[in-house]
Amino acid sequence: MKTKTITLSGGFHDSGEIRIKVPADFHPAIHSIQEAVSESTKKRLDRHFCGIRGCTCGGVQRATVDCD
Repeated sequence: MKTKTITLSGGFHDSGEIRIKVPADFHPAIHSIQEAVSESTKKRLDRHFCGIRGCTCGGVQRATVDCD
């Protein structure tokens, strides 16, 4: 499977950048991050964007996606 690297940043808590690999056909206007990555990557992204238990900020869902 071909992949590409994307950069995610910001979100509710204005988190720093994190780069991840997604399928080559990923486009943020069509796909959500949640459907493009594995469960372990989802957890890693949610910890990066918001590690606060009980917070309802949306975690990675509110991040800015930059497709390199």
